Amino acid sequence: MLNIVRSEQLDMEERAFEWNGKRYELNFTYDNILRFFQLLDDDSLNKYEKISLQFQLLVGEGLQVPLEKMIDVIEYAANLISESSYQPTASNPVKMFDYEQDSEAIYASFLQQYGIDLIKEKGKLDYFKFRALFTNLSSNTPFQQIVHIRSKDPSKHIEDREYVQQLNIQQQTFAVRKTPEEIETEKQAQLGAALSNL
Repeated sequence: MLNIVRSEQLDMEERAFEWNGKRYELNFTYDNILRFFQLLDDDSLNKYEKISLQFQLLVGEGLQVPLEKMIDVIEYAANLISESSYQPTASNPVKMFDYEQDSEAIYASFLQQYGIDLIKEKGKLDYFKFRALFTNLSSNTPFQQIVHIRSKDPSKHIEDREYVQQLNIQQQTFAVRKTPEEIETEKQAQLGAALSNL
């Protein structure tokens, strides 16, 4: 988690682990952590391959440690990544964005709002800084405009047929690609929400 009050020394200590009396820094650059997320969703890899690749992303290649230590390091890093200074809200089962699919909009948004070229920042920009900037992109950025289109509910504008038609076209154009499992999860959540409103 990004903390502007705490010392940089503490941040660096938190982002490392020890093995056989030696400290190893974890790689928390934004592009590395986004690849880490991709591995979580990669169904072409078995569990051991995912663990091995995630560990390599975080530590680098060549360090030989037992599987249990790899898992400990990955879980530790995942806990750091998931920390937030805000209270969690009820999770929305509808996927509103995808880092890979929305790469161009995210890139353009960072350039527009912050003057940051994310391509030039690969391997440099800290993930926690990236996340703070990403979370706070303004509503006039391309990325937030796309998310806004995706989140609009056409049923709330049923009286304006032309608007609903345009919105449906936009939502189809900017729809997030989903796996069959994600589609089923969304359907179940929507059904549950509809039943609870009865």
